[in-house]
Amino acid sequence: MRLTDAKIRAARPGETTKKLSDGGGLQLHVTPAGGKLWRLAYRFEAKQRTLAIGRYPDISLKAARNARDAAKALIAEGRDPSVEKRKAKIAPPTWAEVALEFLEHERQRGRAEGTVKKLAHQIDHTIRAFGDRPIAELRASDLLPLLRVFERGGKHETARQVRALCSRIFRYAVATDRCENDPAAVLTGALVSPPRSGYPAITNREEVGALMRALRGYAGEPTTATALRVLAYTFLRPGEVISLRWTDVDWSERLISIPAARMKMNRPHLVPISRQVAEALRALQPWTGDGPLIFPSLRAPGKAISNNTLNAALPARPRPRRADEDHPCSHRQRQGIHRPAVRPAQARSHGQPR
Repeated sequence: MRLTDAKIRAARPGETTKKLSDGGGLQLHVTPAGGKLWRLAYRFEAKQRTLAIGRYPDISLKAARNARDAAKALIAEGRDPSVEKRKAKIAPPTWAEVALEFLEHERQRGRAEGTVKKLAHQIDHTIRAFGDRPIAELRASDLLPLLRVFERGGKHETARQVRALCSRIFRYAVATDRCENDPAAVLTGALVSPPRSGYPAITNREEVGALMRALRGYAGEPTTATALRVLAYTFLRPGEVISLRWTDVDWSERLISIPAARMKMNRPHLVPISRQVAEALRALQPWTGDGPLIFPSLRAPGKAISNNTLNAALPARPRPRRADEDHPCSHRQRQGIHRPAVRPAQARSHGQPR
């Protein structure tokens, strides 16, 4: 016989737990202490199981019946109600948890230290904005305000990179069953695309020659002067040059061997040592050869000089810059020399440095 609220209120405890049935496996257990607890008896995978629904009157008769029906529906789908209940009790993963897990995943994949550091900095922005939100609940409208902050500050490239990073984290969450889609993907068209202009770079032989002569005549710190010359002759990125170690140099093979961990593309890199680079490094060795770094910082022992040190030391352009050009920087020095306006043979015929 089905239960009623009157029967439930009238039920009195006994020496042992009483079980009052409402049908369909739903039972009200009346304990010797007077507690009235809803339980659902059911079979799953040929085993008898019990699902705790809650305490009466906190869980009403109607609510208990609804819970029974929901559990029966799960069983019909081949899902165990007890297992599903335990899953529901687990707090949903937040954006911060998944983002930091993604960062560690990238680190374990062997990403370069500089890449991981940049990702961590960008992830920190997102965590401050919505880190405590469950990742499965985030929508495109939750991400857009953060990207707009970057755009209002003129940091359009940062906005683009952070959106792309969010998209990667969402895809990682989808793959690990923490959310169902990537809301950052739809924001591509919502960001402002500033007019693209060419980066400032030296692209004619006169300026290349002027730059190389200026580097040879640089009278600053030997570490800075040598780093600039190595940068010009090897086409390495500034970060790769300043992080060079003496153990990277193989004098017998005339090679610089940079391990994958310090390369942007995460691949080991071999650089032939030209005569000019060999002369520059040999001259610097008495200054820094007793330490691990070829270009150590004078202000921060144990660390290398910074990109800013190289940028500040670069000579001014030999002609006035256009309004849309930036201050010369070490990365653009690499770009300009890497793509000279003339071939080396032509440069030598015009008396330019080799």
